[in-house]
Amino acid sequence: MTPDKWSNFSSSLELEADSIKASAISHIDNHLSATEQKREILPKSISSLSNYIKSLNSLRNLLRSSKFPSNFDSLSSNYRNELRKLLLAKYDSLYKSYDNERIKKFVQARCENYKDNQENNTSHLITTPKKIKEKVNEHFQRCPGSVSGDKNIPPEWAAFYQPLSTVDDNIYQDLMAPPSDQDWLAIITALPKDKAV
Repeated sequence: MTPDKWSNFSSSLELEADSIKASAISHIDNHLSATEQKREILPKSISSLSNYIKSLNSLRNLLRSSKFPSNFDSLSSNYRNELRKLLLAKYDSLYKSYDNERIKKFVQARCENYKDNQENNTSHLITTPKKIKEKVNEHFQRCPGSVSGDKNIPPEWAAFYQPLSTVDDNIYQDLMAPPSDQDWLAIITALPKDKAV
């Protein structure tokens, strides 16, 4: 191979490498619209394509010797076309596998969110007084954002919060008992006349 033919061949290989890079970048720009997705795919696919282009350059360096027959130009154009097809097929397979991986992650995240929402939306009716007190206490403990614990009363306030000795201890014993019939009659007769109750 003459030096002129080799310079033509090497320049065409460089043009092919540049066109493959440009087509890969335009392929990404045409298929993805979100910038976040572009940032995700550019390093993976372009770096793998650049590895193939590096191998193409090393192959070009190997072909620099002039041991080839004179019909090398036709062979090189066929080789370039096949190599271009191979690189584009490899890029398409990388892009499709990445796209499938992204779709799987999206579907998995949606399923997890749906499961969480289902667990949060289930209502449980609490009827036992003990559980009701616990839930009310838990609600008011966490309402401001922090759970408060038991607090010690300072000595100067301890006497203030002690039960009064003058008050009978059994004063609230019958507080929740229903009123008797006599109590009801006394309440009704004490109401003003001609007024709705």
